[in-house]
Amino acid sequence: MGILNILNSDFGDLGDRILDEYIDDIEKKNFDKNCLPVISFDRCHKWALDMKKQYPQSAGFVIAVKDNPDPRNENDRICVIIGMIDANSKVITIDGQHGISTIIHGKTIDEKFLDTLNGKLSLKFMFK
Repeated sequence: MGILNILNSDFGDLGDRILDEYIDDIEKKNFDKNCLPVISFDRCHKWALDMKKQYPQSAGFVIAVKDNPDPRNENDRICVIIGMIDANSKVITIDGQHGISTIIHGKTIDEKFLDTLNGKLSLKFMFK
């Protein structure tokens, strides 16, 4: 009985390690897949419009482009942060603490995005 417990224990630990490695591999592949070579302004705007449908109190959104201090791959050099705001430019929250926002990782932004930012790192947009 003692040998069987040892074998089961070793296999359990081995199974846990294999499962952990498998999960890490899936997470890395998903992360890599979601890191875009080029982040378009249209994609960011579409995300904000989709959120407006879910949160009708949304009057606009803020967008910021930041360098990623700890990139994981070549398409993880920048982060684009998008957050939903109300008519008073206050962050719209789910629970009073967590804002409706997303972060998109990428290598660069498209020409339209560059032109829209016009040298700034962040801007506020209001829906019409």
